Amino acid sequence: MDNIVIDILPWEQHWEIDSSSRPLKGGQGSVKKARRRSDKTPGALKELHSDHSGQSERRHRMAREVEVLAHLQVAGVPAILDHNMDSVEEIDTPLFFVSEWIDGPTLQAKVGGRPVPMEEAARIVRELTRIVGECHKMDIIHRDIKPDNMICESGTEKIYLVDFGLVHAPSLPNQYKTGTRQELGNRFFRIPDLGAGEDRRDPRTDITFVVGILFFLLTGRAPNHLHDSNGKPPHRRAELAFPKHILEDVRWRRIRSIFDVGFAAPVSHRFQDVSNLAEEIDEAMSYGASQREQQPAFEEELDLLVEARQRIDAAIDGVEQSLIELVNLLATNIAALCNHNGIKPVHAQAKMIRPGREAKMLWKVAQSNSSEPYVFLGLYAKLEGENSGEISIRLQTEPHEHVVSGTHVLHHGMAADTDRVREEIVAHASEAFAFAIRLLRNKIERST
Repeated sequence: MDNIVIDILPWEQHWEIDSSSRPLKGGQGSVKKARRRSDKTPGALKELHSDHSGQSERRHRMAREVEVLAHLQVAGVPAILDHNMDSVEEIDTPLFFVSEWIDGPTLQAKVGGRPVPMEEAARIVRELTRIVGECHKMDIIHRDIKPDNMICESGTEKIYLVDFGLVHAPSLPNQYKTGTRQELGNRFFRIPDLGAGEDRRDPRTDITFVVGILFFLLTGRAPNHLHDSNGKPPHRRAELAFPKHILEDVRWRRIRSIFDVGFAAPVSHRFQDVSNLAEEIDEAMSYGASQREQQPAFEEELDLLVEARQRIDAAIDGVEQSLIELVNLLATNIAALCNHNGIKPVHAQAKMIRPGREAKMLWKVAQSNSSEPYVFLGLYAKLEGENSGEISIRLQTEPHEHVVSGTHVLHHGMAADTDRVREEIVAHASEAFAFAIRLLRNKIERST
């Protein structure tokens, strides 16, 4: 009888899978709970995805991660228990490593959209600053700090930072350099410093991520972008509002200052060292009623006024942006019809004409082969009704248009039903185009 040879994976000689924990999948590999066959010690087994196993870049990234973890030996970073990085150049050999198993949920799973008390948020972030500070002392930059890469150990208050797959560690010999055309970072918080073409080796990006974690803990929401299309940082956006109990806490004033610095646009204006951030967190949490009483009584009222004004301004900004987008959507759909029918196109450049209530853009309707005659039409999106709960989309001749006049209401409905408003604009853009052409024809006929 022939001998049967069964191939085993490199890790299977010393480790076996523990099916009590669900495997986790990341961008580079999967992580499973395993146990050492000799003494049943638990470990986190990480393997490269099969479609990455033959890629030299991915293999060297994993080798670099193992080297960094072995070098760090810092509380809050899982220790390396086993690996086969000596086979990194052997493309046919699957790579793996096993690190210390941390029993507990990720920070993402633990928080899950629910803001935590300020004290708990400060404790977690303060511990994270310690871990990141230890990394930076060894010239190690994580570059991928996010809630999914932080584990909260069950039964303790310990926090662990994991997944060093994008690490930058120039002092270590096995240093794979990510190309400058590749973008780093994550969807939790996209920071321009890690964009394609940037240097991406600045430890201050890690500190910005840490401030993003503080934001996540206090709001239950991801900061997403350092600045939105209106130049607003996460803590100044209406859609990412803080809970009322946070805003009413006497320490909020100091926490807000941390966000003002930590989310500044130029990296040179942010925290320059993680110890600076740690000091600001300590000061914010120790800021209490006694310090508050030392300040003039009117300052608290001023702070409340500023907060209220900022919330109102942010809400108005959101409304105005929506109105502008609706007018531009109408203009874009009409422009497509213009291009196919010999009419000079309208350009999507709407502006607010009444703050928080009405947006408009001007359309000079004329034939492509002639500048005259023409009709001036306004495209409008306006909030109406009680509490501005209704919206109307219309075309209307301008006051200085004396030969012809008219108004065409394209849609009138509930302002909150934005999907319906957009559907109506797209569906009836041809009616708006026909209305404009009819006015132009009438003007031509009256001019002859």
